[in-house]
Amino acid sequence: MKFLSWPPSAASPAKILAALPGYSQTQRASILSVLPTMLLLVFGQPACFRATHTEPAARALAVYSTMRTKMVDVAHTPIPESGLSESRAVELALENDAGLKALRAEFRVAEAEVENAGQLENPEIRVTQFRVRDLVEGTPSIDLSLRAPIPRPGEMDALVAEAKAAAAVADADVATGSRRVASEVRLLYQELLLLDAETQAAHASVEIRTRLLDLVQKQAQSGITTKVDLAYAELALEQAHQEHMMLKAQRVSARIALLERLGLRTDIELTLDAPKIDPEQEPQPLGSMEDLIQEALKNRPALAAAAARIDLAAAVTYQERIKAWPWFSFVEIGYDVGPDPVEGTEWSFGLAVEIPLFSTNSGGIAVAEAEQHRVASEFDAEVEAVVRSVQKRYRQATEALNALTEASRGLRKAAEAAAMQLQAALVASRVDMVEVAMLEDRRLEAQRRLLKMVRRYYEARVELFDTVRGGALYGAPTIN
Repeated sequence: MKFLSWPPSAASPAKILAALPGYSQTQRASILSVLPTMLLLVFGQPACFRATHTEPAARALAVYSTMRTKMVDVAHTPIPESGLSESRAVELALENDAGLKALRAEFRVAEAEVENAGQLENPEIRVTQFRVRDLVEGTPSIDLSLRAPIPRPGEMDALVAEAKAAAAVADADVATGSRRVASEVRLLYQELLLLDAETQAAHASVEIRTRLLDLVQKQAQSGITTKVDLAYAELALEQAHQEHMMLKAQRVSARIALLERLGLRTDIELTLDAPKIDPEQEPQPLGSMEDLIQEALKNRPALAAAAARIDLAAAVTYQERIKAWPWFSFVEIGYDVGPDPVEGTEWSFGLAVEIPLFSTNSGGIAVAEAEQHRVASEFDAEVEAVVRSVQKRYRQATEALNALTEASRGLRKAAEAAAMQLQAALVASRVDMVEVAMLEDRRLEAQRRLLKMVRRYYEARVELFDTVRGGALYGAPTIN
């Protein structure tokens, strides 16, 4: 029995190997070539992870500071001299919405998972049969082997399909979020347009009632009208002033809400590039309810997400089912490094087979199949919910449209009758300016009521088209 003198005088790898008895020069060179790899595996790992702690308050304040800085920069976003159009407003909101950025980041993660799902597991280098006894007896040997896992048939395709389905769900979430943002911006934009029209109508009422008060005051001085008529005219003017001031305040709030939603500073001037709302214009028809239902079933992102979940569940079910069959766990090829090897016997092979003896994965299969049935039922329920929602919104929009149409026709007939009476009075030279002013005041008051009905119809129309197109980016037409 030979013993090694340890450690050798010079601690170099070559001299260490030279101290090993019973090895040829070729064997020592083989071991020497393996040592750097072994040392790299043992000592070449990355440094230990150092846990970090994110302070929520400090990070939130930093994000808020960044938002304010960006808001100043975005304020210089070029807006045409003609004003801000609805489509441009939607684009700004989609660019600056933090929630959408988070959804897009989740989608990028899901896309990366698709690439990761198609990658095979790395093989491993195994070092075995290194025994102290052999070292003491002067016949040290090691077995270097390379072990690689073997995926089951179709397993990699199923993993990729699962990742793609998850990415499709994330993509549908981005589409849903984008349409939600677009819908909010469109409502705020049209709200501002409606308030512009109502404010102008209220301003016209203030002017006509101011004129009416002047006429009544002159007639009161001449004894033609009474103090009651004068008090009524003053009260009517005060009511018009209050309504005008209230609408102006609402318009300021609506303008600030729109600018904040777009990520712009609230102290900048804002003009809208859109046609003015004419309450007496014939409203647009809604179209066929059946066509709208079919369009909703084709374009809803929620249905796309539900369909992707069906594909995902199918991929998971396949993965669970193939686990019920025997399959190779790994394949291994090795090389025996030792003294005095027998020619051709240095190589070794290994193979492992997983046998479903104690478990056929029936539980996992049952869960996967139940999940597959659940997501299929969810898709059917989503379809039913879409149909019912479109039907409900269509009824509401139809009621608002009918009311607006009748009111518009009634106002038009009343205006025509008043014009005929005024023309007859002019011909007979019996024009009473007070009555003319009161007639104009009633017309403006009816127009303001009509604008409120226009608002009701538009809100119902937007809700309908958002339901049909999932809040399509530019899908819901404006009032005009």
